[in-house]
Amino acid sequence: MKMRSIIKGVGIGLFLTTMLYGCFSPEDGSFVEPITRYEKMKGSWTLTDVVQADEQATSGVTELSLYGKFDFATMKIKLNEDESNNPTSFEVTGDAPQLFVQKGYWDLNSAFADGEAAIMNLYSDEAKSQKIGQLEVTNVPGGTPSLALKLSRSVVGSSVPFLSYTFTFSPETN
Repeated sequence: MKMRSIIKGVGIGLFLTTMLYGCFSPEDGSFVEPITRYEKMKGSWTLTDVVQADEQATSGVTELSLYGKFDFATMKIKLNEDESNNPTSFEVTGDAPQLFVQKGYWDLNSAFADGEAAIMNLYSDEAKSQKIGQLEVTNVPGGTPSLALKLSRSVVGSSVPFLSYTFTFSPETN
């Protein structure tokens, strides 16, 4: 009889615990929008290296750092966004040679990492209807705080590059 009372008490205890736990709703936090590539890229960036690569070389030196040459050390880029984290304008400053357009508007082929290479499209107008350039984004800030953009040159009518420039930027410190 005593054993029955113990089993009955344990059973009631388990039942009550289950009922109370079933009513408990854990707080998982509130929903937030996923972080876009735009959010990681926005802001002011200072050039830390620029490498010219011969894409057609079969032997010998194929890459050359141009950072210490031609005032590349003065190059900065600012990528602006609106209040909804959508890309707006950009501006390149400094005395470095102008290898791509120095100001305009920008966006990416995809706001999220989707397995495809990120392509930064450059436009002359705010409506983004007049494309004037394109850069491949070879590093999006994340694990490392650097941004890398690659400009490829090819013969008109060909998609095979013969020369490229990879610009590596770090966040600008004030």
